[in-house]
Amino acid sequence: MLGKYHPHGDSSVYDAMVRMAQEWSLRYPLVDGQGNFGSVDGDSPAAMRYTEARLKRLRRRHLLILTRKPLTFSRILMIL
Repeated sequence: MLGKYHPHGDSSVYDAMVRMAQEWSLRYPLVDGQGNFGSVDGDSPAAMRYTEARLKRLRRRHLLILTRKPLTFSRILMIL
């Protein structure tokens, strides 16, 4: 399904989602992942069919804020 919406197919979208779920990759992970998303030691993540993901609660709040009003620099600092 993702291949229909992204020009490079679903593998590039999955790689981005895996990175957003890794706690050592981002300061504030955006996605709450369930399954094998790799390790700090360099182990690769499991295949797409073995993993699940959802937005973290804080990130859902950020999306709601962004959809309500235009984004200004002062609002960006408030969100962070």
